[in-house]
Amino acid sequence: MSAFLPSAVAVSKSSSACFCCSPSSSSSPQLGDLCKTVLHSSTVTITDTHTHLPPNPLSGNLRSVYMSLDGSPPSPPLTPSRPGDVFGLGVHPWYLGNLPPPPTPPPPTGNYDADLLAMISLSLASHPNPLTSDLKRQVLGLPNGTKYIIGECGLDKVAWKRSGNMYAQLSAFLAHVALGLPMSMHCVKAGRETRMCLEAVWGRGGEGKAPTFVIVHGFCFREQEVVEWEALERRVRKIGGCEDFRVYFGLCPRHVKVEVVPERVHGRCLVESDMAEGGVEEQREMLARAASMCGGGEEAERRWIECLKKLPCGGSYGSG
Repeated sequence: MSAFLPSAVAVSKSSSACFCCSPSSSSSPQLGDLCKTVLHSSTVTITDTHTHLPPNPLSGNLRSVYMSLDGSPPSPPLTPSRPGDVFGLGVHPWYLGNLPPPPTPPPPTGNYDADLLAMISLSLASHPNPLTSDLKRQVLGLPNGTKYIIGECGLDKVAWKRSGNMYAQLSAFLAHVALGLPMSMHCVKAGRETRMCLEAVWGRGGEGKAPTFVIVHGFCFREQEVVEWEALERRVRKIGGCEDFRVYFGLCPRHVKVEVVPERVHGRCLVESDMAEGGVEEQREMLARAASMCGGGEEAERRWIECLKKLPCGGSYGSG
């Protein structure tokens, strides 16, 4: 599967009602009004901070961050069309079959925490990780000025229980973390394991340095998980060499069961469609729904603009 390339995305105004504002919707009147404002505005720019949709040659006030799935380098060569276009580079945990197998994992002891830490330690000791080196070559090969983010990468406990590839997932994810660059992280029922990996690289003897921010993609907004990510943020600021390190939550309506996310996390929300197929109108409706769930599109867009300033550029590894 080839990686998707950033480009301008069309935004055509639909005459039909938005799915989240229609009379049959359970949305509150305020939520519906916010959604309509975002959906039908010709002036508000809204960025899809996580999509797999292919580029659309038409212009509009919708921009997208295109996530690769299998780590393929951009082909044809990437040509950014607008300042807001961003390319994601990484290997999704479902596509690890394309990678060389990691070193043989240590024998299990039956103690989950001990086994997990042993696998993390072994992976970090296996230098250099060939995936880290390959990712570095790919980001260096991006055209000068091309903004990029590492991802989609991460851990998926449902997938590793089904396939038994837990160690392969850990090894691949740690290779991404070691880059020390902003990431969009896939995290399915593996929040604790993900945080252990981040701290292992950034603050417990690892050689890596924390990036300015990470995005927990498709976050479900469980209260205890919010607390744990906030605690990680505080620890990383102390031990990871990045005093302004920030954790953001990617809000995709398909992954969230509540109608409105907790107000305490509004300042951390970025909007996502996570779409791999479908039209631009559907994408825009998905983002309008996400924006209305966290208080409106303007604040979410301002947060993304701040993230955009901190993203590295192609042509030199890790430069902002």
